[in-house]
Amino acid sequence: VAYKPADATDVETFGLHNPTEASSSDANHAVSMANDGDPATWWTPAAGDAHPWIVIDPERVLIYRRLSVRFAPAGRCDVAAETQGIDGVWQALGTAAGTADQLAFVTSAATGRRLRLNFTSPPGGSCGVAEIGISGTLDKR
Repeated sequence: VAYKPADATDVETFGLHNPTEASSSDANHAVSMANDGDPATWWTPAAGDAHPWIVIDPERVLIYRRLSVRFAPAGRCDVAAETQGIDGVWQALGTAAGTADQLAFVTSAATGRRLRLNFTSPPGGSCGVAEIGISGTLDKR
């Protein structure tokens, strides 16, 4: 049996097929496509949505560690991540520039339930999200 310190944590993956909502959705690209496990499908906001966002509810309280975002073809955008604490207040997790087809970034170790990703498209561009991954540990309080 391997030794495991009392403060060791097991990072798990969350978000796949969890409930989602968005500021808006294009008729052919529903928000549920952003976490359906199929990188060939994706969410895009409706035309004219100046401040698009997605919320994923992992259905449990987590200590967030890392996030990943895979963009749709020609859908790169900047990302600002937040989690809603158990007190209902949104707290920042981190930001990442949309400089690659897939982003992976370490977050602040904040505790919360729902994850909100706010997107900023480049001028004249659009945003599309094929997959979102959440890594963290269960809050066992």
